[in-house]
Amino acid sequence: MNRLVTTNRKSPVTVDLLSDEEYRGESEKLQGLRGKLAGLERNINSISAAREREEQASVVRLQAATALLDGMEPPGAVPSHAQLAALYETRVITREAVAIQEGRLREIRARVSRTLCMALRPEYARIVKRLAAALTELSEALDQEHEFRAVLRDADIDFSTAIRPMGPLWVSAEKVGRVSDPFSNISAWLAEAKDHYGI
Repeated sequence: MNRLVTTNRKSPVTVDLLSDEEYRGESEKLQGLRGKLAGLERNINSISAAREREEQASVVRLQAATALLDGMEPPGAVPSHAQLAALYETRVITREAVAIQEGRLREIRARVSRTLCMALRPEYARIVKRLAAALTELSEALDQEHEFRAVLRDADIDFSTAIRPMGPLWVSAEKVGRVSDPFSNISAWLAEAKDHYGI
C-alpha cells in the first residue's frame, strides 16, 4: 500500500508516501522488478508449453524434415534445456531481488510514515482534545438525563405521557460512565489521551 489518505473528507490533511523522493524511487524500482518477474514467468510458461508439445509430438520433427526437403524453412527450434534452465535461474534471482527490494521499501515506508505522522501529530492532538471535551460533556449530560428520570421514578411519577426519554440507546450512561469514577470507560479513555497527548 503506497498511499495513506485521511478518511475524513472534511479534513484538509492528505498524506501521500509517494511525495517522498526516496520512497517513490524505490517503489518504482520494485514495480520494475515485479514487471521483469512477470515477463520471465510468461516466457518460461510459453517455452515449457512449447517443449512439452515438441516432446509429445515427434511428428513436429518429421514435418520440419519434410519442409527442409521441400526447400522450405523449418519451424523455429524449441529452446534447449540449457536455455530453459537459464531462465529458471534468472527467475530465482529476480524473485530474490523482489524480496530484498520489498524489505527496503518496508523500512523506508516505516521511516517516512513516522516523519509524516510526527509532523501531523499536533493536528491530531487538537482533534483528540475536542473529543475529550465532547466526551466529558456527553458523560455529564447522560448522567444528568439518567438522574432526572431516576428522581421521577423514585417518586412513582408516570412521566411517559409528558416526558419522552431521550437518552440515546446506542450510548448509555452505564457504558460511558462518570468522569468521577476512575474505573469507568470515559476515565480510562481520558487517562490514555493524557498519557499519549498530554490532554
